Order: sequence, then C-alpha cells, then structure tokens
Amino acid sequence: MTEQRQHTQESTGGASDAFSQFGEEVAASLRHEFEELREAAGERARAGARGAAFLTAAAVSGAVAAGAMLTLPVLALRRLLGPGPTALVMAAGAGGVTVYLAKRGLDELGVPTEAAAERVKNAARDAVATS
Repeated sequence: MTEQRQHTQESTGGASDAFSQFGEEVAASLRHEFEELREAAGERARAGARGAAFLTAAAVSGAVAAGAMLTLPVLALRRLLGPGPTALVMAAGAGGVTVYLAKRGLDELGVPTEAAAERVKNAARDAVATS
C-alpha cells in the first residue's frame, strides 16, 4: 500500500510541477506584456509633452505676431492725431470692448445684469396687472 501512495504522490507531484511551471510561464509572459505597455505609454507621454511644448511655443510666437500687428493702427493714429488723442481713442476702444465682453460673460454665466433685472420687473408688473 505504501508503494501505491508513493506512486500516487509522484504522479501528483508531476502534475503540480506542470501547473507550477505553467503559472510561472504565464506570470513571466504577463510581466513582459506589462513592461512593453509601460514603455509604449512612456513613449506616448514623451511625444505628447514634446507636442505640447511645440504648441506652447507656437502660441507665444503667435501672440508676439498679433501684438506687432496691433501696434500698426496705433502708430498710424499717432501720426494722424498725435499721442494724446491716440491714447484717448485707444482707451475708449479698449473700454468698449471690455464692457461688451463683461456683459457677454455675465450673460453666459447667468448673472442678472441691469437689463435682465429690468425685464424681470416688467414681467412681474405685467403679471400683477393681468391678475
């Protein structure tokens, strides 16, 4: 009977060795795949960083070009009107653009402006008058 147990243990030991070896092969394969994925992700991240750097440099260069182009009308006005009136025209223009953009931004945010408050008051008066 002991011989039969030894034979069974030997045959079981061979199966467990095969499963153990299979598990090690799968683990090694998975480690290899994860390492390749990590390297590919690193390469993509580096390429993305380089692309972002180029886009940032392009934005800075474009801003410099836009600034240079915007000085041309200022220089032309200065020749025609002189420095004082040119400054007033530029201030008035910048102020007008600022007011327009601020109102547009407040409307987008849903913040009530004076005109919106007036519309609400009129709607409330009309609602009370018809009741």
